[in-house]
Amino acid sequence: MSMRRLLLRAVGATLGGVLALGATAALAAATGATAEDTYLSVLPLPLLLETICSIFIPAMLGAYVHFDTALAEQVGRGDAKGISRAFELRKPTTSVVVPQLLKQWVGELQAAGSRAPNSLRFVAVGGAPVPRQVADRAWTLGIPIHEGYGLSECCSVVAVNRPGERCSGTVGRPLDGLDVSIDNGEIVVDGPSITDGYLGRGPAQRPWRTGDLGEIDQNGLLNIHGRKDSLIVTSFGRNISPEWIETMLLGDLRIAFCAVVGHGEPYLTAVIVPSGPGESWFANASYHDVLGLISDCCSGAPEYAVPRACVVASFQEAVNNQLLTNGRPARKQIEKFAAAKTPPAPSSGNLASSKVQEN
Repeated sequence: MSMRRLLLRAVGATLGGVLALGATAALAAATGATAEDTYLSVLPLPLLLETICSIFIPAMLGAYVHFDTALAEQVGRGDAKGISRAFELRKPTTSVVVPQLLKQWVGELQAAGSRAPNSLRFVAVGGAPVPRQVADRAWTLGIPIHEGYGLSECCSVVAVNRPGERCSGTVGRPLDGLDVSIDNGEIVVDGPSITDGYLGRGPAQRPWRTGDLGEIDQNGLLNIHGRKDSLIVTSFGRNISPEWIETMLLGDLRIAFCAVVGHGEPYLTAVIVPSGPGESWFANASYHDVLGLISDCCSGAPEYAVPRACVVASFQEAVNNQLLTNGRPARKQIEKFAAAKTPPAPSSGNLASSKVQEN
């Protein structure tokens, strides 16, 4: 891969070598990376963050890397089984995972009554919101996770929790050299790591408007609320970021993926894909049971934001109906899917006994 120009074909953004090297140095400093580190690579290399952390940073510092190509191929297919074994075998000091891998890791450790290797000092997690319950369990089991935030147009990382400074529920402080501000609720980024532009569209506008909603607290820590274009406005005029509710639901290890829909509707509907360990529970649960689980997961949300209807789909059905794109909700497809599958409007008469049907 040429360091002179890194081309991100998935989004059509281009990043010059100076941009990539600058972002690499800033991330290495933020994470306390040294030549003594041993990095375990478990994500597919086409992910820009994985390229930076498994190739650029170790090459810059002279650190050691182990590429678990078999596991990375599994992860690319949506299967993270065996992740705890990989970490126990290699005993790295650092790694990067996404929330779904973290849930699998936590679940495997809990099932085995074991802990992560004590060699670990820093595990970055990003790509999607991290449920606080999962993050808390991870730390209890010896996984030192540090949440971060970024996007390809900003050379992957914009902010990250630093070692010894992690604040739960935030993605930490911006990397050195970046100017991050909030404009009408939207996160805006400027600095040396901004993309040159999209292929065929001319130079990029600066500062870069991310399309993500968030806020910066009094300590300078960035909080992410969700995508601006994903915002749900109910028929009662309530504005709800679906990621807010989805993160609450994903805190339960029985749920592998979920999405919340309901734009223009009087209530929200949750589309749920059970995890491997959760399949038997959902297979034997009634509709009322699932709504009870949703209510429990969303106990910290106001009543209008708690889904009042649900659809349970198998992982294979989610794949067949293209409900996921790179592990993330394909919201337009999910809206169509939910509209065809959602039961009648919730009332006291239809929340009782019938078993949940996985389609």
